[in-house]
Amino acid sequence: MDFSIALRDLRKEREVTQTVLAENIGYSQSMVSDWEKGNSQPTLPAIIKIAKFFEVSIDEFLGNTFYGLIPEAENILPEQIKLLEIYKVLGAHERGLLLGYAQALSDKSKSK
Repeated sequence: MDFSIALRDLRKEREVTQTVLAENIGYSQSMVSDWEKGNSQPTLPAIIKIAKFFEVSIDEFLGNTFYGLIPEAENILPEQIKLLEIYKVLGAHERGLLLGYAQALSDKSKSK
C-alpha cells in the first residue's frame, strides 16, 4: 500500500471527509485530494499534522506505506524487523560496516 492509499484508508476508516481533514490540518481539500490520488506528496510538516490529527505516531502512519514499497513486506519476520530497528540507530559509519558484513554473508551464502 502506498502513501496515497494509506492516507485514504485511514481517513475513511475514521469516517473523516477530505474537507474536515483539510480544515483541521490547515490545507485545502484539493491538496488532500491530490495526496490521495498520488498527484503530490505532503511535506513533513503536513505529515506531522496528519499524524497528530489521527492520533497516530508518524512511524505508525508512515509504516502503512512501508509495506507497499517492498512486495514481500507483509511476510517480514520479527528478526528482520529487529535488524531494521538496529540499523536505524546506527551512525553512518556503523551502517556502512553492517551493510558490508551483510553483503559478505550474502555472497558467501550464494556461493555454497
